[in-house]
Amino acid sequence: MSTTTEVKVALKGILSDGKGRTHGELWKELISIDKLKRQLVKFDGTERKGVLSGIFTRVQQGKEEGFRIVKKDGKTLMVYSINKADILLKLTDGYLKDVSLVKLKKDELSVTDKKVVEKFQTACNELAKIKVELKFLVDSLDKNGKIEEYKTEPVVKDSKQANKK
Repeated sequence: MSTTTEVKVALKGILSDGKGRTHGELWKELISIDKLKRQLVKFDGTERKGVLSGIFTRVQQGKEEGFRIVKKDGKTLMVYSINKADILLKLTDGYLKDVSLVKLKKDELSVTDKKVVEKFQTACNELAKIKVELKFLVDSLDKNGKIEEYKTEPVVKDSKQANKK
């Protein structure tokens, strides 16, 4: 098993308590594991922090399922969760970002094609509104996907279904 894979397995265990940790906090916990310390610290004492930094980068890019980066009290924390709504939120966010990069020139389209593009834009706008509610759901679920408690209702702009219970 590669060092990166072993670190990811260890991170799942470390973060299984539902508490986020900073890069530095995770590093200290990782090197306290004898098996990992031998892989993360070279014989000359040089620390291989790039292994953890690379994982942080992959998490920020949404490439590591179950992990995410959150900002809390001015700190950047990594958290791990098996919350499936969290995965939907990541996919929705990524999709909306990708779609926003595609620009179609409506004046080059037929009337029928313009209607299709308008329907698609309407669907994307609805998805963006739903993303706010999905984020609220993710924040309300604990790491195992069970409802903790609703802190506040989500605020959705321009939605007929906003704040309905």
